[in-house]
Amino acid sequence: MIGGYNCTGNWAIDQGGRSRIESPTIPAIRANNIAVATSFMGFDVVAPDAAGNDVSSMSSIGLIAQNASFLTIANGSITAGKGADGAAGITPADAVIDAELAKGGDGAVSVTTTTDSSNVRSTWTGGKGGNSSCGADAGGNGGTSGFFECYTDSIWRYYWTGIAPGVYGPIAVGTPADAGVAGLAGTDGVSAMIGTVTVDGYVTADGTAGSNGNLGHGGSGGTAEAAKVAVGQSCSPPTDAYYHSGTGAGGGAGGCAGQAGTPGKGGGASIAALLSASDGLTFDAALVFAGQGGAGGKGSLGGSPSLGGAAGTTAAGAGPAQPGGRGGRPGISGSGAGGPSIGIAHTGGKPNLINGTIAKSGGFGAGVPSDQRTFQNIWDTTKNVTWTLPASAPGIAKDMYSF
Repeated sequence: MIGGYNCTGNWAIDQGGRSRIESPTIPAIRANNIAVATSFMGFDVVAPDAAGNDVSSMSSIGLIAQNASFLTIANGSITAGKGADGAAGITPADAVIDAELAKGGDGAVSVTTTTDSSNVRSTWTGGKGGNSSCGADAGGNGGTSGFFECYTDSIWRYYWTGIAPGVYGPIAVGTPADAGVAGLAGTDGVSAMIGTVTVDGYVTADGTAGSNGNLGHGGSGGTAEAAKVAVGQSCSPPTDAYYHSGTGAGGGAGGCAGQAGTPGKGGGASIAALLSASDGLTFDAALVFAGQGGAGGKGSLGGSPSLGGAAGTTAAGAGPAQPGGRGGRPGISGSGAGGPSIGIAHTGGKPNLINGTIAKSGGFGAGVPSDQRTFQNIWDTTKNVTWTLPASAPGIAKDMYSF
């Protein structure tokens, strides 16, 4: 095949002229199964910039040659366009807790009264543990009050009878040692390092996905106030007729988990000539130029977890309730790597480059720098958590590349 003819005259070859092929598709040209001497001479071949969003359409390739050892490309050029940039991952919204629902109930203060009523002549339950709107553990209930009555025996001695206060209410998971513990972090994905050149093109280096965090644990309920009187202790009616100790406050519900985002996609390649099983293919006085590799797409740190619910207000003399543990942070979803820029990629022996042939790469596709995020735990700043999205690698830039 010979280009460079003057189409407006007598079809003579212009001195130094070439025919230009601007392909709308990728690769711009193919050469398959060339088993006899064949020349492709006097053409400037240009591949378009890649503009796809899947592996098959993200790279710009000028020539794919397979089993084409007897092909000579002479007095022309092959130019690849730009590789497509990888798409960025998607970050979900931060987790939000229903603060009112998740807060533990307040504890009640102690009462001494001379009035006999059904409200007085029984123990009081503690503050109710907070509840979660996202499925996390409820908080523990506060401890119940003690109830005491100044009682007289048959010989008019006065002493207290009644029920000692409860210690704390149950919590949703395990024992008090589990209470208020933050949810576990999700599993981290990985930022990509390098893609793969194949005989048919280039497979982008995409980041991998992380997983969601885990739900926080509910805080324990507070202990009830220690009784100021004891069964059998003397009392003086009517001033000391009935006595309730203070109740414990309810613990906060566990926090909501942070949700993982999606990973970034790798940038596409720019490859001027991609050769396989084509030992001996010759470039004669040719220019073989790659373009810019595509940039990698940024992954995602994910959405922030939420705080656990607040503990209820502690009454004087009672033990404090705990806030709920925060939700677990999400696992990171990694960033995509930058795409390569390669003049000639080949598997097997190198092609022949003669008579001033130049094979040249363009710029490699940029990787994505690292990023990080910190969650502030206002209930306890020692439990703040920071997580990092690692950097992804840039692409390579090679004039000649063996794969």
